[in-house]
Amino acid sequence: MENNNSSHHSEIALFKIKKFTCKITSLSHLKNLIYGKFLEWMKQITTISLNDKVDISCSCYTYTDHLLCHDDELEGRRIAYIYYLVPEWEEKYGGSLDLFNTVNDEPSEIVTSFVPKWNNLIFFEVSPVSFHQVSEILGFKTRTSVSGWFYGPPIKPAIHPVEKIIFQPPTNFPVDLKQWINPTYLQQETQLHIRESFEESSEIELMDFLQVEKYEEICSVLNSNSIVWKQKGPPNRRKYEEIDSLDDLPPIVKECQALFCSEPFLVILSNLTGLRLHPECSEEDVQMADINSSIRKWSPGSYALLHDQSFLDFATLNAGLCFNCPEWEVEFGGYTSYVAKDEKEELLRVDPKPNSLALVYITEETANFIKYINCRTKERSSPCFQDIFSVYREKE
Repeated sequence: MENNNSSHHSEIALFKIKKFTCKITSLSHLKNLIYGKFLEWMKQITTISLNDKVDISCSCYTYTDHLLCHDDELEGRRIAYIYYLVPEWEEKYGGSLDLFNTVNDEPSEIVTSFVPKWNNLIFFEVSPVSFHQVSEILGFKTRTSVSGWFYGPPIKPAIHPVEKIIFQPPTNFPVDLKQWINPTYLQQETQLHIRESFEESSEIELMDFLQVEKYEEICSVLNSNSIVWKQKGPPNRRKYEEIDSLDDLPPIVKECQALFCSEPFLVILSNLTGLRLHPECSEEDVQMADINSSIRKWSPGSYALLHDQSFLDFATLNAGLCFNCPEWEVEFGGYTSYVAKDEKEELLRVDPKPNSLALVYITEETANFIKYINCRTKERSSPCFQDIFSVYREKE
């Protein structure tokens, strides 16, 4: 086999692929076997109508590599197969093939896991609900396999539920903003300077945004056992935890959430960005912006993927503020990556930073994903961080 390698590095996967350009006799025999007798055997035992098209490649997963939940459902794929060429392997090394059950045609829970084993073959039918993943490699061994697909007549794709972002009108915030926001950002001269920069680049990070005492108190509370987190899915789109109800939250967290959803905060954002989020900040007749805001927890194994519904029909302002993320490193993942529709190039990356408000204006042609957080974060005293993420929609 020639060393004809490519790295598969995206929001859903991280591993290396070696194309089959055979120069070694044993590999050439394997390729011929798969294209010949193996294909015929598959036709007989599965009774699935297959044609002569076969995909084959060699995948190498090393430390922290993974392949997140997906269904393989590309036109014509009918059977997926994996042939393991691994050393002696244990479950604690990761790299298992995990199969999901479904609820309303969406993946839900892992119901079966296969630990890699030398000379073992696994195959399964590709369908609209054949959701699976390769779990993260946790040890310093290489998970090598030969894998691919057999093809046949395409099957009817599933129609997945449409997700709608629920926007709410802003609320009144009774607390003095000076008690919460760094007074530097409330000064007119500072706001004008920030606005000029934002209007030029459509993004900016405001360090030390909250008052230090408030920020540190929120960090402490979010890391405590007083917060009830709820898993957010489905796993083919996202996996993280979120505060489901604000009713029983500690007052400091409830007030912080209220701040980001308040009319006075819309005025601040309007002054900082030049966007028409509040009537007070525009000479034109504009309506109050509406808001979608959530408090999220990001742990090893968390992520949020791009999907068809990631791109909205309108432009928005994204505002994110992270907690409990000191000395966060890029190699951990967990950063927010902004990309344009149908483009592979990253437009902007926002790393988790303590008490830094990241403001990003995105159009209908732009969306973001959160990079998978790998096991390297377990080396930190706290492997998790939290954020408040708010989306503001201008209304004409």
